[in-house]
Amino acid sequence: MTESKLIGKRIILAVPEREMCLEYFILKEQNEHDNTVTYGAKICKTENGIDEVEEVKGITDSSKVIISLADMLLENTVTPISMVDVIDDYVTDKLCS
Repeated sequence: MTESKLIGKRIILAVPEREMCLEYFILKEQNEHDNTVTYGAKICKTENGIDEVEEVKGITDSSKVIISLADMLLENTVTPISMVDVIDDYVTDKLCS
């Protein structure tokens, strides 16, 4: 089962009279077989009535790491289209070094 928790929202004026809304979520997934918990991230973008969503599950089993990652995504106004690349760079830099 996957839980989704909103951690922040950004409203950006893309062009005059056209807003872009970005919502940032932490995903928590509990494995029913062994009760392990993994965390992921999701970004929802709404612009001009069109939704774009990207999510990455199973990034880490650490709540501290996912909070740090989610804060970084929010602070840098990461969009769904670049989310996977940003997470890849983050994981490579923070978790694999």
